[in-house]
Amino acid sequence: MLRTSRALVIVLAACAITGTAAAQSEPAAEAIEAARADFVEGQAHFKGKRWAEALRSFERSYAAALSPNAQLMIARCLRELGRGPEAAAAFASAEGEAKRRAARGESKYAETAEAAATEGERVRATLGRLEIHVSGDATLMVDKKVVALSKEGDAIVYHEPGPVQVSVKDDAGAEQRQTVNLTGGHTVAMEFRTEGKVAPIAPAPAPPPPSREEPARELPGWMLPAMLVTGGVTLAGTGLFIGFGSSSRATYGELYSRCGAAQECGLEDRAQADAGKLSQTIANVSLGVAIAGVVATAVVLYLGLTNQKGAPSN
Repeated sequence: MLRTSRALVIVLAACAITGTAAAQSEPAAEAIEAARADFVEGQAHFKGKRWAEALRSFERSYAAALSPNAQLMIARCLRELGRGPEAAAAFASAEGEAKRRAARGESKYAETAEAAATEGERVRATLGRLEIHVSGDATLMVDKKVVALSKEGDAIVYHEPGPVQVSVKDDAGAEQRQTVNLTGGHTVAMEFRTEGKVAPIAPAPAPPPPSREEPARELPGWMLPAMLVTGGVTLAGTGLFIGFGSSSRATYGELYSRCGAAQECGLEDRAQADAGKLSQTIANVSLGVAIAGVVATAVVLYLGLTNQKGAPSN
């Protein structure tokens, strides 16, 4: 049973993997070099028939550079390891990605796409194929493993030859089960219909008992004047920061356009440069004042709300 569960592969997953890889950005030069090194290492393991070690190397290579060639070698390793359904999905993924890359002008991947299609077809010919359709909202499981359904309620599953259990459970908890015996190269179509029963609506909870009215809470008398002061400080600091900051930027911009990036200004520009520096200093101080005003306003608001008149005491 463990082997059967591990062998379960959904072809739709291969499409999702390929789409994700295509959406990612081009790898960096360092990643490409690392991918090449892992690919060469994987080829050495593959020639030595060390399939598991080769698989790990090719998986690292693919993760670094998203190459269809690495995908193709991953599929070959899975095939040699006897993991047929996973190999079928990997061949399909490599074929789809190689065709997309070739269509974008990377002609070197045309041969990869052809090899993936040919070898993938051979692997799929040894597997049983399930075509499942579910009508209504339900969860599909194959060998106790959840299988995603398309929007139309369809799923295609490749499985090792032998018995396979398929079950569907609707939202109400009703479950349907079927067991079929798959043979290599053959397709079995299955359909499940769920009634889609709606769960009964629970009665509305009873309203809470009426509570005693609490006295109205008033803000402390000092809160409004304090907020006016702190708010005024914030506005003043912000205004000065904007004004003097703009003046400083304009001054430095004029000096830059006249003196150039090397800052080769003469003595006649010293006064203007000092004025720009003074404006920048005032702008920085004003920004600090504005920030202090914001903090003070928050403190006043917090103290006022936590010391409202009429607030219940413990």
